[in-house]
Amino acid sequence: MIRPAWDAGTPAVRVSRHRSDMTVVTVTGALDQPTVRALERVLRQDRTPRLIVDLSAVPELTPAAAGTISRAHARARAEQRRFSVVVPQRAAAKVLAATHAGPQLMRFLTLSDAMRETPPVLLR
Repeated sequence: MIRPAWDAGTPAVRVSRHRSDMTVVTVTGALDQPTVRALERVLRQDRTPRLIVDLSAVPELTPAAAGTISRAHARARAEQRRFSVVVPQRAAAKVLAATHAGPQLMRFLTLSDAMRETPPVLLR
């Protein structure tokens, strides 16, 4: 059986730092309840100035995951940090657009675009 490109098998949430001011959280596989909880934990703990959530390896965005992302976006905005999402799947983008954060959420088709286009935080 050939798996789709996004099917990495076991769901996972990986965190990687890029420079001192950027964190990329990569989510792979189906967003089951334990994966959504892990994602929520990671997003709650991160305090870097720029946070990117890469959902390009997620086949379907659940309402629970969209809510988690929306809440993380709200926290980041309140803390004057940048928050963006890589979401190339049209259906997942629609689910995110329907959340409270939807209109303000920076969405990108690729991780490289998100890393390049997510602006730095200007300290005053």
